[in-house]
Amino acid sequence: RGLGDVYKRQLLVWMQMLKSISARNSVNSDQINTIEPERFFIYTFCAYDIQGRLNDLGSQLLNVKSFASSKACKPHHLLQIGLSASQGPRLNHEVACFALNECLSSFLSSAAPDYQNVALVMRKLISNASIHKGDADDDLVYSMYKQAYRIMVGLKEDEYPIEEGKWLAMTAWNRAAVPVRLGQIEVGKKWMTVGLDIAKHVPGMEAYKECMEEVLGNWK
Repeated sequence: RGLGDVYKRQLLVWMQMLKSISARNSVNSDQINTIEPERFFIYTFCAYDIQGRLNDLGSQLLNVKSFASSKACKPHHLLQIGLSASQGPRLNHEVACFALNECLSSFLSSAAPDYQNVALVMRKLISNASIHKGDADDDLVYSMYKQAYRIMVGLKEDEYPIEEGKWLAMTAWNRAAVPVRLGQIEVGKKWMTVGLDIAKHVPGMEAYKECMEEVLGNWK
C-alpha cells in the first residue's frame, strides 16, 4: 500500500504538470519552442508508466489519447508509446493499437513517408492482433495484410524494406495452412492470394512466386 501511495502522489504531480503544459500549448500553440514538445512527451510517458504500475489501464488510454490530440504530439512519440505498450511486463493492448494506428496514419500522410517505420508498425500491429485474436482466420488481421499490400503498390523496388516485405508475404501464405487442413479451402485460398499479391512487390521472391502460383493454380 505504501508503494502505491508513492506512485499516486507522483502521478498527481505529473498530471498537474501535463495540465499546465497542455493549457500553455492550447493558448500559444504557434509559439511552442523546440524543447516543449519533447518535455510534454516525457511528462506524458512518465505519467503513463506510473499508471501502468498502478494497473490503471483505462487512465493510460485517456492519457495517451489526450497527448495525441495535442500540438506537441509527433509520430515518433506515438511509436515509442505503442512499442512500450505492446511489449514488456505491463502490456496495454488498447493503448498499443491506438498509438500504433495513429502514428501509422501520420507516417503515411507525410510528404516523404519513412517506410522503415511504416514496416515496423505494420509488423507490430499484425503481431499484436494475432496474439490477441489468435491464428484463426480473422477479418482484422486480414485487413492489415491488405493494407500493407496497398501501401506497397506503386512504390519503388527497394522503398519498402525487403525483409519486411518477405515477412508479410510468407506469414500471410502460411496462415492458409490451418484452414486448408480443416477443409476450409476458400479461406485458405484467400490467405494464399494475399501472400502472393504481396510477394509480387518484393524483390528476390521470384522462386517463391512461381511455387505460390503453381499451388494456387492447382486449387482452381
